[in-house]
Amino acid sequence: MTRSTFFCPSVLFVSVAVGCGSSVEPAFLDAPSSDAVVDASTHAPPFVSAPPSDGPYALCGAIGVGTLSSIEFDPTRDALALGTYAGFVRLVDANDGHQLGLIFAHAHGLISLAYSPDRTLLATAGTDFDARHVRLWSSTTGELVRSIALASDPVAVAFVADGSALIVTQRNAVSRYRVRDGGHEWTFRQVEHRIDASAVSPDGSTVAFLNGPGISLLRSSDGSPGPTVTDSFARNRRTIAFSRDGASLVVGYQYYSPDGPRAPAVIARVIDIATSATRMQIEGVRSVNALRVSPSGDDLAIAFEYRGYERWSVRRDGQWLPRAERQAGIDIDQESRAIAFDRDGTQIALSSADAVRLFDARSSSPARRTLESISVLQGALGWGGGGSVELSPDGRELLVGSRDTLHLLSVATQDTLRRFERSRGVGAFSPDQRTIVTGGANGQLALWRRSDGSSREVPTVSDLASVTFIDGSRLVAAGRDALVVHSAEDGAQQRRFTLARRGLPAFDLQLSKDATRIAVSTYGGLGGAIDVFDLRSNAQVFSVAGNFRSRSNSVFLRDGRLLVASSAAGSLALFGTTGERLPLDASPPSITTVALSTDEQSLLASTSNGSTTIQRGLTGAVVQDLGRIGPSATSSGNILRISADGSRIVRTGGQSTLQLWCRR
Repeated sequence: MTRSTFFCPSVLFVSVAVGCGSSVEPAFLDAPSSDAVVDASTHAPPFVSAPPSDGPYALCGAIGVGTLSSIEFDPTRDALALGTYAGFVRLVDANDGHQLGLIFAHAHGLISLAYSPDRTLLATAGTDFDARHVRLWSSTTGELVRSIALASDPVAVAFVADGSALIVTQRNAVSRYRVRDGGHEWTFRQVEHRIDASAVSPDGSTVAFLNGPGISLLRSSDGSPGPTVTDSFARNRRTIAFSRDGASLVVGYQYYSPDGPRAPAVIARVIDIATSATRMQIEGVRSVNALRVSPSGDDLAIAFEYRGYERWSVRRDGQWLPRAERQAGIDIDQESRAIAFDRDGTQIALSSADAVRLFDARSSSPARRTLESISVLQGALGWGGGGSVELSPDGRELLVGSRDTLHLLSVATQDTLRRFERSRGVGAFSPDQRTIVTGGANGQLALWRRSDGSSREVPTVSDLASVTFIDGSRLVAAGRDALVVHSAEDGAQQRRFTLARRGLPAFDLQLSKDATRIAVSTYGGLGGAIDVFDLRSNAQVFSVAGNFRSRSNSVFLRDGRLLVASSAAGSLALFGTTGERLPLDASPPSITTVALSTDEQSLLASTSNGSTTIQRGLTGAVVQDLGRIGPSATSSGNILRISADGSRIVRTGGQSTLQLWCRR
């Protein structure tokens, strides 16, 4: 399998770090105080390893949305490998956060990753829609070394101690593969129940996995079964790890107490493998999502389903303590999914819905560094209520909405330039990019000026869901009940349109090329519609009914005709200036999301299963197939955008994935 690995000056990540090029910030956009901006001039550009593609565009960037699936430290260069449920791996410098590389490892989702003992290889396990694979990558260049097909969904991947083989746990089996050629060595299938977690001993000799009422052990050399460790808490188990000497197992549990939701219960235990005796147990009131044993073997780091992590001492001077001692902990009001120690055990990396945070493992101090992520691609009203994804007119910046926050990103330098809090996740660029309009608190609209950093808030529609500039002097805001046209200079209200479908959020706005009409998409299941208004007369011109679920479901042509996806009349339909249905040369089935280049030569069309093609105008001829996007590759909330100069394409997969494609 041939992949394209290249150094790209326009790769997009969401991080406080800088990657390619020099950092050029707008005057009013100071980096948030919690972020540390890195001088990009001191760093080499990150590599991008992407699947091969035929056509004018190459996959060149992505945003990791949602909680990470895996975190691993690379001690040879103080780097972090961050695996995402969207299927790609971000490699970042653990000291200053700058980007080292991006690997598009799996099309649908990445479940687990592991470094080889010499840190030259990175193994990933994940899904590719209808297929499942373990893949080996160069950790420094992102080059694909080998791909191994799996029969069922992967749970975990790990190297044996000498790096010669991989142990791969699947839902119904455990297998061993050679690293040098991917050859299969053995598979153990005597599994009573679905496997949810596994671990490999530090010396690589033993594999442990949760299996029915017990914990099964296998000899890693040949897959022969060993003793079964009894665990009386079997029904609540979630994760497992070996002690550093390989003689004990550490098991994390789902919290449950018959005495009420705040009564302490066992959430972790250390179990002696030889006797199944409990060496010690830890009580708490939170379910365990992940746990790690420190490099010294003296401490446990526990990531909770909610509210951060805790570090517990379990050994001292080579001996087990009589009872575990809590040493540190941090509360975060979000789910924690993955956790890891650095090579000397002094740092802990913890992932939550919106960030990866690095903590001093020896204290309960706040995070020493935060690598920002985006929790979900939706606005304050949910996916049906907007959440902007907008390229700037020059294609160099991107606005991305996530719940009540709007993120401004530099495409070229990969900086997070600013977070607009309490913005409803809604925003837009003015045509000259000198102004950014965002949502505000309590039914307000905020106008941000780049020249002097000033902002002005003005009243607007209730439940703001979408906003866009009509031209340099006007902008329009849409909510559940109305559209309001504002002055772009001072925000004064100029006109107001009452929406016929009151109570339904207007989650997409499309302007005609001459800025005289606007198409407003409202979501209401089969009761949704696109209403077209004349901005000069305040009159509604026509309406198109349909099951509109994406946020890019219509586009105006230069002559005023309207191209609509998912209309009641068909998959892709063309309507005249008075709403009459017009013939269309080609109308592929199941088109739910559309976008059109400024010159109308490139039509982007996505289907209900998340596949996207670039077509030659309205002819239906496919120029390039961009493939499917995952993991939430349904039409719900999908977005397609193409920059005015046609150099960049942005597409999203539901609420959880954003990809950037660059013209070659």
